[in-house]
Amino acid sequence: MGCLVQKKEENNEEDKKENNFNDIIEDILDIKQVQVKGNMLFSETEGSFKDHYEFKEKLQSNNSLTILTKVVNKFSGCVRLMKTIKKALIDAQEDEKNFMKEIAILRTLDHMCILKIYEFYQDEKCYNLIMEYCSEGDLFDVIQKEAPLNEYTACHIIYQVLSALSYCHSNNIVHRDVKADCILIESSKEVEIKGKKVTLYNIRLSEFNYARSFNKKKKLTKKVGTSYYVAPEVLNRNYNEKCDIWSVGVLLFVLLCGKPPFWGEDDKQITDKVRKGEPDWRKEEWANVSQEGQDLVKQLLNMKPNHRPSSGEAIQHKWFKKFLYKTPVKVEAVKEFYNNIVEFKTDPMMFFQQATLAYMVHYILQKEDFIEIKNFYNWIDNNGDGKMEYKELNEGFKQFIDINEKEVTKIFKYIDQAHTGCIEYEEFIRACINKHKLLSTENLQKCFCLFIRSTSFESENIDVDRFKSLLGLSSKFTDKQWISIIKSIDKNGDGQIEFDEFKDMMDLFLAKN
Repeated sequence: MGCLVQKKEENNEEDKKENNFNDIIEDILDIKQVQVKGNMLFSETEGSFKDHYEFKEKLQSNNSLTILTKVVNKFSGCVRLMKTIKKALIDAQEDEKNFMKEIAILRTLDHMCILKIYEFYQDEKCYNLIMEYCSEGDLFDVIQKEAPLNEYTACHIIYQVLSALSYCHSNNIVHRDVKADCILIESSKEVEIKGKKVTLYNIRLSEFNYARSFNKKKKLTKKVGTSYYVAPEVLNRNYNEKCDIWSVGVLLFVLLCGKPPFWGEDDKQITDKVRKGEPDWRKEEWANVSQEGQDLVKQLLNMKPNHRPSSGEAIQHKWFKKFLYKTPVKVEAVKEFYNNIVEFKTDPMMFFQQATLAYMVHYILQKEDFIEIKNFYNWIDNNGDGKMEYKELNEGFKQFIDINEKEVTKIFKYIDQAHTGCIEYEEFIRACINKHKLLSTENLQKCFCLFIRSTSFESENIDVDRFKSLLGLSSKFTDKQWISIIKSIDKNGDGQIEFDEFKDMMDLFLAKN
């Protein structure tokens, strides 16, 4: 499709009027139905990743088919992980399908403990997936160095894994290969709990290549997974999402006693023991583990899937009430979040600005920029499912400040554009973050550079068609509607979006909030 914007003519009186969104409302019939969703921000990127990313170092990979590389985006400076699979090494009928399925699933997920993906490239030889970079290795490394772990550390890890799985299962996605190797360590910190120094690891669940969507009325039959962690019903080819719960049970067993529950010299010996469902439970190795911890392990490793707790039920176990540590939240921070939410207006006429805000939160924001928002989200997510319900939001604020419940109800509806009854993680960040800080000139320049794939933001412009596709909005309106919309942004009518025009668009958004 060619450029939709025509050159203005000096004598056209209609075009002399200031074009803004209010002037063109009658041309945009379905604008209130436009919602900014995370999966709109991800698509296959044209060109070579070498033009957009700088290589830093090759990283160790646990998969012989995969090459992992630390890279830096040339335009934003953000550090990323690039996962490369050579097409010549994969079975086009199976592994290629799994890789594409992993992308399709990850692009729909928005949870603080699930690895984020950003871009996807491919050429004649390779697939390249740009992902979130986790600087401290994986949980397998931690286990080798430190297991058995103290219960506060183990509880913090397992809570995050179960929260991620609760989110996946609520979206009808089963992972099918939960293990220490696929749990990446994003960061760690040392805290003092009851007079003792304890290390807490912030994790990301990754490796969704065996994941798939499921129907609760239909059992899964394909045998996949890793022998140490695989559930017995998977070996029998008759299972559901509860297979993930078994794997978490194995993981918790390893974290608390330092060795796997089912041991053997080869896969056959291991899986034979898994089928019998008799863990190598030695009392002396569990002498220092609480009764609550032992009880949870036994529940998770129940041979009967129907008697196994769901991920949501497991999170409510008394072990978490005893050992879960949540980072304290400052009252001053909550007051700022509340003010930012109250001021946050998702004006349906500001869909471009909203989409750009979502883009910047996803692609530019650094973890230190929203760490307090993350802590607050985690603090008030009472059921641990990674979704914010109205009751949680309302009661969470009440712990810190006096609030106007009618205003919270109104704002909740603003943020929950899809009317799902809950606010997802990045939606919450967009609402809570200080818009003036996020939309600083420096950050807008970074965003524009990402749009144009160049550092020359002052001399290069964005083609209108590219601008639409970048924000995932190209299919949302008719050609006629697009012509009217672009008029309000492209002030000089040259068919290009200049940085000053882009900045003016975002400044208008700030003025409205």
